[in-house]
Amino acid sequence: MTSWPDSQKQKRQKRSLNVMTPARPFLGIQGKRGKSLHLDQILRSALVILMATFSNPSNADAVDHEQENDRELWINFGMYSLHGKEEVDLNDSNFGFGVEYQFTETQSLTAGTFKNSDFEQSRYLGWYWLPLALGPVRFGGTFGIMDGYSKARNGKFFPAILPAISYERSRLGVNIYPIPGFSDNLYTAISIQVKIRLD
Repeated sequence: MTSWPDSQKQKRQKRSLNVMTPARPFLGIQGKRGKSLHLDQILRSALVILMATFSNPSNADAVDHEQENDRELWINFGMYSLHGKEEVDLNDSNFGFGVEYQFTETQSLTAGTFKNSDFEQSRYLGWYWLPLALGPVRFGGTFGIMDGYSKARNGKFFPAILPAISYERSRLGVNIYPIPGFSDNLYTAISIQVKIRLD
């Protein structure tokens, strides 16, 4: 067995810790090793759901059936956020509770609360408009108000407009929000929200 000098071992360990994580190449972030494994599991699970949906022909009939009845009620338990600033201590697990009432195929109302990236409690009220579709995936934006960020209007309500991507199948759906960074008040992130449809 080859014996490596201590200096070479340290260099090899340092290089292994500084490898770009596959979960965040678009943000140009070198994530922590333990954290990247957790993010990989989340992204792999989302990929499995997408692949299962597209590979099942019976799902097309389910979508047509759902579109006949546009009024649906969904609930969520917050979201998980992939932040773009590793040097800042941010909360990735934004747990909470929210509801989404879909009254047309492209529009819905939403309200809820969650623990935000600054470890503070936020509330929100908004309107989804998703006019573009690519198969079962819809694209658009969410427009509303939220509070709970001390750096934004001292925690008071402020207007918020975010791009939104929505994917729904039967009783399970996913909302994705690409959040652009703005100074030190809003950090670059991609938030992933899993939602459940109620009868």
